[in-house]
Amino acid sequence: VQLLARFASAQGEETNLNGRFHEDVQTLFHQEVARHFEYEAAERSFHVLNKGASGQARLLEVLRCLADNLQDYESRLDARELAWDSKAQCLMPLGTELRQRLAREALESMECALMISLRNAAAEPSPASLARLAARQVQLRAECAALLERKTDITQAHQECAAELRREVMLFEA
Repeated sequence: VQLLARFASAQGEETNLNGRFHEDVQTLFHQEVARHFEYEAAERSFHVLNKGASGQARLLEVLRCLADNLQDYESRLDARELAWDSKAQCLMPLGTELRQRLAREALESMECALMISLRNAAAEPSPASLARLAARQVQLRAECAALLERKTDITQAHQECAAELRREVMLFEA
């Protein structure tokens, strides 16, 4: 009886497992997009600050970086057919409405980083401001790598759990 119940619940368990996986990956992906934007903005700011660019030029570079990162995100969406819909709590075809909502969510996830990046770009050029920006780049690079590693770990754990569920179903069917 317990074995039959386990087999019967396997499909629902797999659906829940897949849902949690896609939700977690989508969340991490938006965190990664925001962190990567901040990292790239810090790199660009360091470069133009080091060259002695005007405050206006430095601020414009941060805005160009934001536009480039949003365009990159939208290109990634264009390459996909499905995406996790947090409202429906499932994978959905990537239609216009979902695409726009995900792009808006990505932009919202970058807003805090945009404010930090604009503040950094507006800083007066000095050895201290360059040192702070260089240190921030190192920290952000490490955070980007950690997010990517977390995404890899989650994917691996998901694949292992899914394989275990499939093995249990195959054993029962045999």
